[in-house]
Amino acid sequence: MARFFRRFLCAAAVIAAMLCAGPARGDDGTAAYFDGLRRLGLFDLAEGYCFEQLGREDLVPERRIEFTIELSRTFAEHAKYTAGGEQDDLWRRSLDVLDEFAKEYADDPRSVEVRTQAALARATQGEYLRWQAELLAHDEGLARRADAALAQASARLAEIEKVLDARFAAVRAARGPKDGPSALRLRTLLENVRYRQAVALLDRAKLKPRGDSDRAAWLLDAEQRLRRLSGAIDGQELAWHSRVLLAEGLRLGGEPERGGNVLADLLKQEIPAGVQERVVAQQALIALDLGRPDETERILAEHQAARGALPGELRFLRVQGLIGSWEAARAREKGKLADELLESIEQYVARAEREVGGLWGYRCRTLLDYAREADRFGPELARTIRRAQALYADQRIDDALAAYERAYRQAQAAGRPDAAMEAGYVRASIAAQAERYAEAADQFRELAENYPTHERAAAAHLLAAWSVGRMFDKEPSAARRLAYECSLTDHAARFPEDASRFDALWMLAGLREREGQLDQAWEIYRKIPADHPRGPAAQGAVARCYEQIIDRLRAAGRDAAEWERSAEDVLGGYVEQFPDLEQPLGPQQAEVALRFAKILLDRDQPDYEGAELLLRRTVTSWNGISSAKGGVAADVVAAWKPILHAAAQWRIVALAGRGRMAEAEQLVAELSGLGTEEVLAVLDGITQLTSRANAQTRRGLGEVQLQAALQLDMRRSELTAWEQSRLDRCLAQAYVATNQPKRATEVYESLLARLPKDKGLLRTAAFLELECGTKECLQFAKKNWRALESLEPPGSDGWMEARYHLVLALHRLGEDAAARKLAGVAQLLYPDRGSAEVRLKLAALRAELGPD
Repeated sequence: MARFFRRFLCAAAVIAAMLCAGPARGDDGTAAYFDGLRRLGLFDLAEGYCFEQLGREDLVPERRIEFTIELSRTFAEHAKYTAGGEQDDLWRRSLDVLDEFAKEYADDPRSVEVRTQAALARATQGEYLRWQAELLAHDEGLARRADAALAQASARLAEIEKVLDARFAAVRAARGPKDGPSALRLRTLLENVRYRQAVALLDRAKLKPRGDSDRAAWLLDAEQRLRRLSGAIDGQELAWHSRVLLAEGLRLGGEPERGGNVLADLLKQEIPAGVQERVVAQQALIALDLGRPDETERILAEHQAARGALPGELRFLRVQGLIGSWEAARAREKGKLADELLESIEQYVARAEREVGGLWGYRCRTLLDYAREADRFGPELARTIRRAQALYADQRIDDALAAYERAYRQAQAAGRPDAAMEAGYVRASIAAQAERYAEAADQFRELAENYPTHERAAAAHLLAAWSVGRMFDKEPSAARRLAYECSLTDHAARFPEDASRFDALWMLAGLREREGQLDQAWEIYRKIPADHPRGPAAQGAVARCYEQIIDRLRAAGRDAAEWERSAEDVLGGYVEQFPDLEQPLGPQQAEVALRFAKILLDRDQPDYEGAELLLRRTVTSWNGISSAKGGVAADVVAAWKPILHAAAQWRIVALAGRGRMAEAEQLVAELSGLGTEEVLAVLDGITQLTSRANAQTRRGLGEVQLQAALQLDMRRSELTAWEQSRLDRCLAQAYVATNQPKRATEVYESLLARLPKDKGLLRTAAFLELECGTKECLQFAKKNWRALESLEPPGSDGWMEARYHLVLALHRLGEDAAARKLAGVAQLLYPDRGSAEVRLKLAALRAELGPD
């Protein structure tokens, strides 16, 4: 939000220019040139030209002064269009160039102009910060910065005023330096400094509340200065601006009628349009201060009729007047009139945003939003909420949380449940975003308990449970896990009719799945309706659970037929609800089809035809999505990419299983045209998908994989090291599938030379080498099982498995003494470790080896 505000702050420079008249400059052409560059935002060009000129050794002193002043003004103007550290740096540089010049040319009588500009530059910075503080009215830190800058500017202006006053008196008495500024120039500088002192005093007063003693003193001081300045010759622009500012000071001091009289006298003169607009603005503000919004509307309407469309500031004041009329109608309980006025204000603000835009369009919208919030929450609570919003926008998290806490308590005390829920909800959300999960959980839970019938109570209670879950994720413990589970089950029970119940079930199922309780996770996922926002993802999770449960049963040597039949019924039902063939599947539906196809392929009697239909539908869906006009978003491509890789792998298997080897080869050939990464992603591990296929199918797939891998191998030099490793895996798998164990072993050993600690690679190679059975293969197997054993914690399941296969390799090599020793040590040290299957196998092998 802070960045959003700052987009409009640069416009304050234009308004500030209306409020102050800068000192006259010696070379109007140079001043106009730089003013034009700054208006166009060509700051770099202006700064570069100044540096170029100031670098000239032949530059005369008068011109050096001019370019130094213009460089300072350019830095200051540039700062208004930036923010943060860059803005601070530009403000600093705008002052540094002047201070450096003043020090270097301290004895030059002309340096007084640069010193004057240094004081005026500080005043400009303070004025700009005051504008920011007014726009971001709830940022107290910004108001303090503005006041400090204005106080410093006032001190510097007072110092330079004394210098100019003394120099002016000396020059008038013909005692001043002849090569310095003229008496007229010094008088102009002096009047501008005095004017800017008055502006700074008014700016400081605007930062203080009514009744503040400093505010009253500053307004009185400003009035006295402006009365002296406004007594200048009629027609002098500085005098006109001083009178407008005098009227503003009187209004701020609680004397609007006196201010109105000053403005009325000024309107009797022929004043420029810019001054007249400032007069009208002050007249409108006086009417607002007097509680006469209708008069404000009349003043602005008359000015518009005389001058045409209103500029931004006057439109803003008209919105203030209209809102005043709306609030008055609300207070008198004139509902119909109030509704009509509100509609009129909305239309006027929309037109201001469209026609004026920038700062004033934004401020018109903000003013209307403030008025609505004040009407909804009450003025005091609305201010507190705005303050909290500003603090959060500046990422002052602790302060923002404290401010939202105050807003929450104020709303509670005022009996405003909607406001309390909103403030409390944002407060807890900020705590969660800051990863203060314990704090967020307590606050969300408090909202749900205090306002159980509120429409957001269920959401707050669910977020309390979510926050407890994040605490468990960060620091897992049995107590936190139990608290998370209880929070979720409590939510489902407390809000049985709310859709958030299924979000709680989703999180509970996710917890069960992460812990490996797949049957329980599967059961909970199935309770989530298909039309719930989480429905498609839940169906994908059901398919995932089926796949993992069946894989586990098979790995344990148990019958998976019952779960396979259940998967066919449930997942088949999901597929029946898919959209028509003309409509593409979503990625979550594609996941269901993909996992269902794998289950069909991996059965004892694979259903190649059913699987191929599902996989073809998946690929066809992507083709429809990717061919749509306008391209495909990056996140959609990322979601589909792993699905398409797996679908291509399994479709090759399905085609081969149906005996359609030519189509399988054609599919691989098509993939080759997509690039190396695509081919490797499909070929890598394809033989692992055919554990249930017959020997003929496995052999055929091996041939397909081998041919594709050999084609890639012909351009190995073009591949990266990672791609070469993946290619070697494909080659080794293909050699295994085509019954070429010796070649497979050679490739695996080449891979292991590069990746000696890759457990998966070691295990695959070691199993293959045991199966190969030649002396050379068994030597490799012994080496690899020994390496695997060293990578596992002693006595662990992985270590016991590696020890058993190492003993087996030694036995087959005829090294029975070493085999007996290793087996005996394992049984002695870890009699109850390892899986039951490994312990039985090791005992049988030990018996076969005979006594020591």
